[in-house]
Amino acid sequence: VLAGDVVIVVAGGAGTLSEVGLALAYEKPVIALKGSGGVADIVAGKVIGGRRVYVANSPDEAVRIATTLTTRT
Repeated sequence: VLAGDVVIVVAGGAGTLSEVGLALAYEKPVIALKGSGGVADIVAGKVIGGRRVYVANSPDEAVRIATTLTTRT
């Protein structure tokens, strides 16, 4: 999580939830793939600790959001 620029969440359980929390604590953008189930559906669109979890409706959209977030100047 800390080595990446963005975290994309697909489904997941307790371990994934822990990774989401870690990413948000270190101000890494988090993108949840809505409809994939588990933690992704729970956190999609939420504001957690003052940080928004972005929502993607498809894998392609998740990549587009990630690209946009990492190329901002």
